[in-house]
Formats: sequence, structure tokens, C-alpha cells
Amino acid sequence: MMRYCRALTGLLVGSLFMAVTHAETAAEVVRPALHFTPPSHWMNDPNGMVYYQGEYHLFYQHYPDDLVWGPMHWGHAVSSDLIEWQHLPIALYPDEKGMIFSGSAVVDAQNTSGLGSVDNTPLVALFTYHDEAAKQGGSTTFQSQGLAYSVDSGRSWTKYGNNPVLPNPGLLDFRDPKISWHAPTQRWVMVVTQGDELGFYSSANLLQWRHESNFGKGFGAHGGVWECPDLITIGDHDVLIVSLVPGGPNSGSATQYFVGDFDGATFTPAEQHRENPSQALWLDWGPDNYAGVTFAQTEQHRTLPVFLGWASNWDYATKVPATDWRSMLTLPRELFIFTDAGQWRVGTRPVLEVDAAMQTLALPTDRQNLVMPTEGAIKISFTLNSKLGGAPHFVMSNDRNQRVEFRIDMASGDIILDRRHSGSVDFSDTFASQARATHRFTGGASELVVYYDGNLIEVFVDGGRSSMSALVFPSKRFNRLHTQAMTIERILTSG
Repeated sequence: MMRYCRALTGLLVGSLFMAVTHAETAAEVVRPALHFTPPSHWMNDPNGMVYYQGEYHLFYQHYPDDLVWGPMHWGHAVSSDLIEWQHLPIALYPDEKGMIFSGSAVVDAQNTSGLGSVDNTPLVALFTYHDEAAKQGGSTTFQSQGLAYSVDSGRSWTKYGNNPVLPNPGLLDFRDPKISWHAPTQRWVMVVTQGDELGFYSSANLLQWRHESNFGKGFGAHGGVWECPDLITIGDHDVLIVSLVPGGPNSGSATQYFVGDFDGATFTPAEQHRENPSQALWLDWGPDNYAGVTFAQTEQHRTLPVFLGWASNWDYATKVPATDWRSMLTLPRELFIFTDAGQWRVGTRPVLEVDAAMQTLALPTDRQNLVMPTEGAIKISFTLNSKLGGAPHFVMSNDRNQRVEFRIDMASGDIILDRRHSGSVDFSDTFASQARATHRFTGGASELVVYYDGNLIEVFVDGGRSSMSALVFPSKRFNRLHTQAMTIERILTSG
């Protein structure tokens, strides 16, 4: 199994780490220890995520010939634990029908498609064909839904001979099919983006599809095109996830969600959405979590959906510093439902395997000022303690006065992640930003968890009821931490 992990080179003496010095570059681009990255070149949306016979399959939008977006392929990797990934050959290549845009995959356990057999279960993927030549020629129906299948546990894929299985009904933006089995109606369901709305389709065999309904008009944020939808069930609720670009809460792209009920044909939003239809609920308030979807199937012991997002933003995705690879995914997270002031909300928190891949470090004597490891991933758990004086905040920095700051106003609920002075920021007009979130603090003890790995910082407040993800590109890794009105409770690092 291949794992991008750098060994910790220093020895812990009290709270000090004697670490090797990194090469001093304009912007340090670091392979993360716990986050997925492509073997080389360009990556964006995670695709086709499914669990089968002990393996998590991850496909992703990939251009294997350059560091910027180009003709899309489906890259492929597998993992037994969502942490260590083995890169496999590219699964799907562009063909005469177009590029291979985003989509999903399922285990067709009953062989409803007839593409396998009872003894040889097929994996079936639906994806968007994007015909760029037709688009340049003036067509407005250049996107359609294609199908491919595998009968060897995902190692090789055959495109269906009668593609597309869902032609374009006359829509400029018609893409990103997410399929699932709807047990109450015993049929397959597809949700696909249609401009800034969603379309629902049903099928008995994954090959012929019937339109059922649309959702989205008048609900949520509509600052741009909707992309990468997902329909999942969490407990007693159905949840729609959909990304949009532009229109996010902190510029550029972001992911919103809706809680409601799906009957196999129609999604009915919960009363909270009907009472305030234009309100947008964000899955992650940071600037760098987009196009995320969940695994179609997971291990039986899991009761919550597992989510991966693309840790970037279309405002600057093709411009961020890069070496021989560009882009990473978020930590694998489980999604859960909770109530906040009587309203249903969706939270995100890292799966247990993340912390299991790390080791605990001894707490320093001075818990307000810490010298951090300069290799691997770091997790720091805090409690917010206003008795220590001042508003809770922390600053990660290095000896070049590059820093990222996280500030909290517990009275107003405002949370600010400030990366304006985090290192290389001038490659984009919008990267040097202060991302802002709103969180309802209840007045009791609150907790904050920070993961810093490679060039990504992910922050989870109160068990993931709010989260923020942000890229940073310092010229030397952050190795100092200063806190105020916060107490460090635990430190983990990857070894």
C-alpha cells in the first residue's frame, strides 16, 4: 500500500522538537501524510466512491498530462482504511463522445443491469460525457450521462455500448450523476445537476432512466451553477448535498445542503427550508472544501455516510503553488444530523481511522506557546476558556512572520480564519482572505480541533457542528503555536 507520509525526524525534549530544516522556497508545497493526493499532475472532484469486498474505491477528476485542468479522466485508487491509498491505473479515458466528467459508482448486487451475473457482481459507474468539440461548435446539449461497468472488482472498466444512457434533454449544464438504491421503491435513483437546480430520475436496471421531478428553484444559494449533488440518508432524514460556483459564503465555490424527505420520486424540504427558502446552509464554511460527495456503500459497521471533498476553490485552483502534483482531498469525514435552536443541521467530523493513524505526544508545560513538529500531520485539541482572559484565538506561525490566525467571538458566534499573511498569497486576488463562519455557542464548554497536514488546515468546532477548511502556502512550515483563552488538551502527530 502506498502512503504519502513523512517520518518525524526530531526528538521530543520537553515541548521542543529538533527538526530538519526544509528547503527555503517561495511557497512550500508538502505532500500531506493523511490526505489523498494524485500521484502526479492535476486532480479535482472525487468521483465514483464505493466500498466493495474490503476496498474503498476512490475515483477522481484527473488530467495526467499537466498541472492545470484539461481533458478529464477518472483516476483511481483503493484503500482498506481510508488513510493508506494504493494508486491504480486510470479507470476511464476520454473518447469520441467526450471527456469523462464527474459521476458515481454502485455495487449492482442483484445484477439488475445484466452486465454481470449473480456470481460475478458488477460495479456500475455513471458519469457525464462532456463533448467540448460540440460545445465549441455551438451545441447547447454537449453534456450527457454515460455508463461503464467492471466485473473484476474495479480493476478494469468497459464502457456501455449504447451510451449515453441518459441523453441531454436540452440543458446547457447537465452533469454529475449520483446514483443510489432506493429500498422502499426497489429501484435506482439518480440525482443530476440541471443548471442551478437538480433533476431526479429513476431506473429498474441502471440502463433506462425516467425523469421524476426537479428541486431547487427558490431554495438555497443560487450564485452560480449547481454541481456534484448527493442524496443520502442520515437517521430518519434525507439530505441533499450540492456544490455551487460561484456563490460560496467566502467567495468562489462551496457546498450547501438541504434536509428533508425523499419518497423515491420527489424531495420535500423540511419545514425550516420552506419557512426560509433562501437561507443557505453550508457543509463547511472555509474557502477550500468543494464538490464533496459520499461513498455509495461502506462497511456494515458504519451507520453514517463517509464524505470526501476537494480541498480547493475554483477562484484559484489552477494558480496555487504546485510542484509535480496539484490538489488534495479533505480528510475523510462522517456526516451526522443534530439540532440547533430547533433546526436540523448537518455536521462533519473526521472518521475514527484518522486519529488511529496518529500517535499521542506529551503535552508541553507551557500550553499557550508550543513548538510544533515540522513533519507529518498534526492534530491539536483545545477547550475554549474565557477565564484565561480575552477572546479565544490561536496563531500558527514560522520564523518568517508568516502566520494564519483563528479568532472567535463567542458572544456573536463569529469565527474568522485569517490567512492574509500565511505566505504565498499573491497568485490570486481572492486568496489573501479572512474566511468567516457563524456558530451558535451555547454558553457551556466548547471544544476546537485543528488538523494541519501538508498545505491544508481543517478546523472543527464543537465536535464538527461547524467546520472550516483552508489552504496555506508558507515558505517554511508553521512550527509555532500561540493561543489565548484556549487550553491545549491533546496533541497527536503522524509517525
